[in-house]
Amino acid sequence: MTDKETYIKSLQGIVENLNSSIISSDSDIVIALSRKGPRLLEYLRKNMGLKELNVMTEHALPFLFDSILAKSDQEYRIFIVDDAIYYGSTISALKDEIESYIAVYGLKERVHIEGIYSCIKDKESLDFGDVEVKAIKNVRLGYGHFFVKEVMKDLRSLGKSLEVEFPEICYETKSPVDIYKLLASLESVFGSERVYMIDSPIGIKSISVLLSDVKNSTFRKLRIFVDGCKISIVSIAPELMQTNLGLFRFISFGNIVQVNAQWRKMAKQLEGISEKLWSQKMNDRNLVRTAVVLFNYFSSIDTFCYYRRSVEQAILNIVGEILHRNVDSSNLVYLLGNETIADKIVSAWNEALDSEQYYTLPISDNIENIYDNIVFESSRLSSLEADLLKATNLKMVFDSKTMKEALSAMFFNQTMMVERGSRYISVNRQERLRFGYTYQYLWNFIWDNANNIETKDISAKEMHQWVDVQIDNGSIVPQYILGTGNFKWVRVFRPGENEDVLISHIGRFVVHIIRQMLLGDVNESSDKVIKKNLNGVLAAVYHRFRNDLEEEEFLLPIELDSKEWSLNILLGNCGAKKNIQENLVEFLVTKNVLTLQDGKFVSVASQVLDKEFVKNTTLSSEVETAMNGYVKDIMAEMGNKSQASFIYSNTINYFMSDIMDIHDVCEKLQNVSDAIFQALPTLFDSSIETEEVDRKLRDLLDKYREVLSRYELNSSVLLDENSMVREELCPYMWKVWQMVNVLNILVSLFYRGREYVITYINSLSDTLKKYLVADDLFAFLMSPENANKDLWHDKIFKFKIQGYINNVILKF
Repeated sequence: MTDKETYIKSLQGIVENLNSSIISSDSDIVIALSRKGPRLLEYLRKNMGLKELNVMTEHALPFLFDSILAKSDQEYRIFIVDDAIYYGSTISALKDEIESYIAVYGLKERVHIEGIYSCIKDKESLDFGDVEVKAIKNVRLGYGHFFVKEVMKDLRSLGKSLEVEFPEICYETKSPVDIYKLLASLESVFGSERVYMIDSPIGIKSISVLLSDVKNSTFRKLRIFVDGCKISIVSIAPELMQTNLGLFRFISFGNIVQVNAQWRKMAKQLEGISEKLWSQKMNDRNLVRTAVVLFNYFSSIDTFCYYRRSVEQAILNIVGEILHRNVDSSNLVYLLGNETIADKIVSAWNEALDSEQYYTLPISDNIENIYDNIVFESSRLSSLEADLLKATNLKMVFDSKTMKEALSAMFFNQTMMVERGSRYISVNRQERLRFGYTYQYLWNFIWDNANNIETKDISAKEMHQWVDVQIDNGSIVPQYILGTGNFKWVRVFRPGENEDVLISHIGRFVVHIIRQMLLGDVNESSDKVIKKNLNGVLAAVYHRFRNDLEEEEFLLPIELDSKEWSLNILLGNCGAKKNIQENLVEFLVTKNVLTLQDGKFVSVASQVLDKEFVKNTTLSSEVETAMNGYVKDIMAEMGNKSQASFIYSNTINYFMSDIMDIHDVCEKLQNVSDAIFQALPTLFDSSIETEEVDRKLRDLLDKYREVLSRYELNSSVLLDENSMVREELCPYMWKVWQMVNVLNILVSLFYRGREYVITYINSLSDTLKKYLVADDLFAFLMSPENANKDLWHDKIFKFKIQGYINNVILKF
């Protein structure tokens, strides 16, 4: 079964398991882990036959158990749902929290966890005691990397934000909306520096409007999605919040009585639940987080109300008439678990949207550097990781050439040093993932330390755009955590399961190729390869599997350098500098993925060597297996010699020969010939110093290496009737050999003398001599009459060389 088939089977499996297990839409409760959980169920319901379920997120647990307690005779079954279980700390924490609620509310006889439902469960993930896990459990190691790419692609097809914690305001227009015209209209209203579009294949097509200053400790933005005559606007305006629940009910929003009445009612209920939890010595951390999420839901609608007229003016500029406007209640149902309460709250906010007298002033911007740092909730994790993470970020950001590169590096470091590393140190598993960067920290750190990026090219818009795409792709996960510094709740960003393509996906690919190159090494203990060889093998593999790689890795930022047979990584633009590129191997050295020794030898860096990173790629097993076989073929062709001592450029050339262009070969032969003709007068002039002749010869060799060496194939390949070399290309490959013959003769004669030239000629097989077509030149050099002559300064020798080049090599 292919990985893609396994993926489809896993989706079908969770649908079948849920459809067969869930009986009641009232007493069977699905807790879908935000953020992917609810959207996955929406996708399965839309595309794969999942029936209607009573779905809520973990944020609704306080309200759920308060409601269950009020229904004294009803039994309930809880179904925990997540897309996949990779390590299991989040699922484990949710299970523990549900069991704590059951215990605190005395509901052991009426409520139980029926099971954990997922598409897949990693072999090395945590166990969950006596709670059954329904998922495909026998997936190969590393399959999760392929799975998460596929599931994110499907979730993006919904065309809506993955955010379930923020309000969605929907508009219906009289005529279909052209998203590009809407973009232009929003730019005219808000300013082009605050508006941008997401149109990346790994993002969800949308427009974003930045509403706050990048230096603020919090941020506000709108994400706008267009579908025909429907415009959906997700308002995102999280604030810094204190932990005291008792103060929440004194907060007010605008001047609509019903809005504030609904807020106070909800806040008072949460306060009462908190008192109950504390009386039973249960930590209310997640309860307060729920309150923070709901506060920010209200705050985000309030912020939208402040900007509503500007947004609607931009819409009216292009469609002429708005038919309908309302707050969609589905996200709020996920947060509350109660459709009736959600509808009352939404009704109150719709009244605010309709009111021309509604007045609000969003919470004033805070310019303080409250979270101009990496935020950890665990003081132990902070003490173990913070300083080293900052130091590593500093080094990488300092050297970065674009914002894309700097941001990718900072999140890659989070992944390698905190997310992965915390699995193996003594940290409370519920706190393991409670860390992240704020927008303020990302901005200030790059602003202060990006030495190679000009100040004018450090763009808040580009930063937000990059983060939005990474969130859409599952590479970044936003979350609320309680910072250890000042005990305020803040929204931060940590790495997601689908690691960033630029460093992680590509880095895994390169590390895998190195490991495959070393498999057949005669020196079994060798851990390094020659950089030139690695560049060539990477180029050959990429060339052979380009379509597969680009199909599985959307927006793969790699380009083949046909001049060097190597790969370049595309780092994007930076101000006036466009299409910035860097050699892929050298790039990964700067990112602590690879180590370069003496400028020649490449090995896997110690920073990733003992981690899962070196064991698995993000590719399907089919592509990976095919690549392994191809690298094995390359190694066999070069003779499986030591990777640390043998350069096999001609072997690489052979595997790239199908894209060699005959016209280009002829052009390069002419270029080298011209260089030789230009050098001959100096080379054979007896009045020229030996050092100058030596320099000229070395320049000729460099010229050959620069323009023609990538067309040189082993003679055994050209003589092999079963080789992959195109028949029409072979005559021109022999002409490259003829050029090598000229250079060998010149170098041998100058440095070693005529006797060495004769030794060289005698070493050539009769078959090879036939294709070199140099009988006349060889006869002259080997003639006894020339035994005592100074051939280097002999005019006839000069003419023989010129004639051989003109009449043999350049005879196309």
